[in-house]
Amino acid sequence: MIRDHDEQYEALLVKTIRRAAREGSIQPKRLGLDARGVGRMLMQGAYGARYGADDEPAHRAHVARFVEVLVRGMQS
Repeated sequence: MIRDHDEQYEALLVKTIRRAAREGSIQPKRLGLDARGVGRMLMQGAYGARYGADDEPAHRAHVARFVEVLVRGMQS
């Protein structure tokens, strides 16, 4: 069941990333990735962001920092 939710969430991420790329907000190719690769990286990063997080707010803060760095790397 968790895997199904993860796959659904990743599909939503990929759809959102593709739309942002079409609109010119981000350029995944700057990182050598396509939308699916960015979606996968976001999922992996979110799981990894649990490391060192003592509670849910800390985990959210780690994810937010990771996403910020990744998005900045894809902006022109």
